[in-house]
Amino acid sequence: MSLGAIAINLILPAPVLIVEDDMQVRLRLENLLLQFG
Repeated sequence: MSLGAIAINLILPAPVLIVEDDMQVRLRLENLLLQFG
């Protein structure tokens, strides 16, 4: 899976996930930045 695909998979569901669990989204985005940033 390419970085672009990973980013899309994380970003697209974000609006729904932020409503459900904002902290979980923040952790996912932080993990993405740690791995690829």
